[in-house]
Amino acid sequence: MHMTSHGFRTNSKPRVLIAEDLPLIAIDLEQGVADVVDAEIRTVQTLAQLEDALATGRWDLLIAETHLNGRSTAKAVEAACAQDIGVIVCTAEAHPGSVFASLPILVKPHDWAVLSRLLAQRLTETACAANDRTAVLQPRRLETL
Repeated sequence: MHMTSHGFRTNSKPRVLIAEDLPLIAIDLEQGVADVVDAEIRTVQTLAQLEDALATGRWDLLIAETHLNGRSTAKAVEAACAQDIGVIVCTAEAHPGSVFASLPILVKPHDWAVLSRLLAQRLTETACAANDRTAVLQPRRLETL
């Protein structure tokens, strides 16, 4: 296997980073992602862990809560976008803020049909931006949305 300029590893699973500070919701998101796509999944619960994961790893998708333990994830989300990482914002907030305005939103409580659609969309967009279609979505279940 080799690394492309974007970080996708040919013929490998997409890498998904979940940033969620509530353990039960994090587990729920992990399971939701695993039910939809065959991916390598890592979960972080603090802003420091999120920043470290973004600085040291290559990710294809970030699912990020707008706040981790009361601290805004806006700068980390901006950094992910600058690295061409697909981002899905996960929040219960009615108006999550301008940094998040142009990004797809997964509203809590989670709608799994919406998560499935957003995963397919964001992973495909990320892979196409890297011009590496071999590492795109390997769906576990197909749903009519």
